[in-house]
Amino acid sequence: MDQLACGGIEKSIITYLSEMPETDYEVTLMLYRRGGVFEKYVPEWVHLEDIPLTAFGRGMLEEGRKALALRHVKEEAVFKLIRLAGVALFGRFFVPTARRPLYYFRKSIDTENLDRRGYDVAIAYHNIEQALFVAAHVKARKKLTWFHTELSTLAFPPTVYDAIYRQFDGYVASSTAVYGELKKFFPGAGRKLKKSPYMVSLELCQRMASEYPPFDRKFDGLRLLSVGRLSKQKGFDIAIEVFDRLKAKGYQLEWTIIGEGSERASLEAMLRERKLEGFNLIGLKENPYPYFAECDIYAQPSRYEGYCITLAEARMFAKPSVVTDFAGAREQLKDGETGLVVPCDVSVIEAALERLIKERDLRTKFSDQLREENESRTAPLNAFKALLDECCQSPQ
Repeated sequence: MDQLACGGIEKSIITYLSEMPETDYEVTLMLYRRGGVFEKYVPEWVHLEDIPLTAFGRGMLEEGRKALALRHVKEEAVFKLIRLAGVALFGRFFVPTARRPLYYFRKSIDTENLDRRGYDVAIAYHNIEQALFVAAHVKARKKLTWFHTELSTLAFPPTVYDAIYRQFDGYVASSTAVYGELKKFFPGAGRKLKKSPYMVSLELCQRMASEYPPFDRKFDGLRLLSVGRLSKQKGFDIAIEVFDRLKAKGYQLEWTIIGEGSERASLEAMLRERKLEGFNLIGLKENPYPYFAECDIYAQPSRYEGYCITLAEARMFAKPSVVTDFAGAREQLKDGETGLVVPCDVSVIEAALERLIKERDLRTKFSDQLREENESRTAPLNAFKALLDECCQSPQ
């Protein structure tokens, strides 16, 4: 993994490790970056290790290129400054744009201090840098790499990194939609293509939901909740527009957004411009589950997703939801039966939320259906274990 920050991919691996039987597996979790908020939830039986980095790699990671260069200037570390400039200039002028992340990643790995043990299965669970690391530096009988988001939305198609992916024995999709895209991008992959949906632990969610009261006052209206990075992908600018329209119609609402990111300033500017009250950007919450438990409606206005683990969490709490038609949405919700799946359009999202706000019976229907579905929640873990067992039992 890259790190265990507050995100859906990170949360999913923690859930898998928490639910896997300790007696059946010996697991080493290697991280490029340490200190993420989910790190404390790694089970004690899992071996947690650092991916060894060069001084250049550690400096780039902790400070960034400009800050690192400034420090070298202040310290009069001429040799280090020249080396940093050489790496940066070579990457800028001689390395194709799509391959620059791999170029810098290669320069960051301390190959002399790598773990040389062998494994039955090695998993690149995060992104292309982790796929490169597993392909080049991990010895294993079988290697798997995960795909978490809609491939058509990536800056570069996965085929750009075909030489890396060819070294893997399995390409694993986190949703049916992503699986379908993998088939298009890798038409000759055949049995290499796998699917393993995310898992959310109902017991863990419910236990954590009782840790603290999420709201500091009573509210007579309906509380809406969305969770995700403050990024263009998540569509929270759309949410503000929808909220503005619903408030203008006189509905008594509060909309809470849990998450942090690069779009905070622009979102706050939108709220100031509209003089909106009740739309609350509350930042990251290490434990967001009290908010899931207490909200009335969950909304996910994303422009794209891979699976959307926060929607899976809303389902665990049987919350009636309005979501856009991203990859994984229809895999998780049956439109009109367990939630509303709509196009990513302000007016359509507004109409769907207004329908849920006005129709209490519909909210109750969705919640009842979701509670019934929660009875069969072990399927994702079984699929994950079956995938590992298949790799362990198959020949080299």
